[in-house]
Amino acid sequence: MAGSLRTLPRRVFEGFGYSTRSESVFAEPASVEELTEIYTRASEEGIQVHHRGSGKSYGDAAMNTGGLILDMRRMNRLLDFAPEDGIIETEPGFTIEDQWKTILPHGY
Repeated sequence: MAGSLRTLPRRVFEGFGYSTRSESVFAEPASVEELTEIYTRASEEGIQVHHRGSGKSYGDAAMNTGGLILDMRRMNRLLDFAPEDGIIETEPGFTIEDQWKTILPHGY
């Protein structure tokens, strides 16, 4: 990732109810290493960072006009699931739907 984070592509993000909008630069990290690099550079450049999952938060949490939105959908792996105790470990882009598909067959 060369250059300033401010030169990343820009996009207009809409809230879940389509009542709010925010234009921000955005990145789509696919690994912890990429995420770490982005956090480090954002700190150095004084850029506020917000995270976005599937974009279906009723609170429109991923609005960050003038800042950086991290679209976390590419980091969507199931890391571990222990059906015997119900503990699931996932990356941040793993959706609630993904969780249901994983745990419901085990009686949760």
